[in-house]
Amino acid sequence: MIRTVAALLLAACLAAGGARADDQRAQTRAALNALEQATVALERGDTGEAAFLLAYMSDSVKALNATAQRYRETARAAEQQCQARSVALISAIETNHARQQELERQDEQLGAEIRVQREQVENYLAGQGPLGARAREIREEIHFTALCINDNGFYYDTRNFGRCFVKVWESRTSTRIGQLNDELNDLSRRYMALQNAINAAEEKQRMLQSELAVHRTETAELRAQRAGLEQQDRAVRLAVVALSDVTVFWDKALSLLGVNVANRLGLLKDLLPTLDVTSHVPVFDDYDRSEIRSLRATLHDFATSVDERDNFLLAPAICQ
Repeated sequence: MIRTVAALLLAACLAAGGARADDQRAQTRAALNALEQATVALERGDTGEAAFLLAYMSDSVKALNATAQRYRETARAAEQQCQARSVALISAIETNHARQQELERQDEQLGAEIRVQREQVENYLAGQGPLGARAREIREEIHFTALCINDNGFYYDTRNFGRCFVKVWESRTSTRIGQLNDELNDLSRRYMALQNAINAAEEKQRMLQSELAVHRTETAELRAQRAGLEQQDRAVRLAVVALSDVTVFWDKALSLLGVNVANRLGLLKDLLPTLDVTSHVPVFDDYDRSEIRSLRATLHDFATSVDERDNFLLAPAICQ
C-alpha cells in the first residue's frame, strides 16, 4: 500500500512536470527517478507499479527528448555556420596577409630609395658626389673671379696673377660668370627637386605605413576572431555529440513502453548504467568550458541551461 502511494505521488510529480514543459530540470529529475523506481519495482516483481511509473513518465520523456533534438539541430546548424565562417575568415586572413606583405615590400623598397636620395642630398651639401662637387667648383670659381676683380692685391699676387688675368678677361669678354651662375642655379634646382622627391616619398611612406598598420591590426583581429571561432566550433561539435547521447538515452527510455513487461527489467538494467558513463562534454552555459562528466550530470546541466535560457547554442554571436 505504501509503495502504491509512493508511486502515485511520483506519478503526480511527473504529470505536473509534463504540464510545465519549461521546467526541464524538474522533468529530468522526475523521469530519472521514475526509471530507477520502476527498476526497483520490477526487481521485486511488482510489474503493475513499474508499468504505472513508466506510463506516467512518458510525457515528460517525450518533452525532454523533443527539447534535446531541437537543440541538437541547432548545434548542427551552428556547426555548419562555424565551418562557413571559418572558411570566410581564412580567406580574409590570407587576402589581408597578402596585401600586408605587398605593403611591407613597397615600404622596404621606398625606404631604400629614400636612403639613396638622402645620401645624395647629404653629399651635395657636403660638396661630395657629382652634384656637390660641381657646385663646389662653380662656387670656388665665382668666388675666385670676384676676388680678382675686387682685390688688386689678390690680383697682382704672383700666385694668382696668371689665373686672375684669364678670369678677369673671361668676365669682360664672355658670359662665363653668367653661365656659371646658370649652372649653379640649375644644380640648386636639381637639389630642390631631389629634396621635394624625398618629401613626397616620405609622405607616401607615411601613408603606406599607416595603411600597413591598419592591415596588421585587421590581420591580428581576424586571427583573434578565428581563435575564438575555433573555440566555439569545438564547443558546438561537443554539443552535437553530447545531445546525440541525450536523445539516444531518452529514445531508449521511451522504447521501454512498447516492450513486453517481462523484458523491461533487462532493458532498464542496460539503460541505467549508461547514466554513469563519462565523456568529454561542453558546459552548456559557457562555450569556453568543457569537462569530463557523466551522462546523468550532462542531462541535468543541459536541462538547467534550457530553464535558465543561457545555453550557448542560443547565443546570437555563436559562430558568427
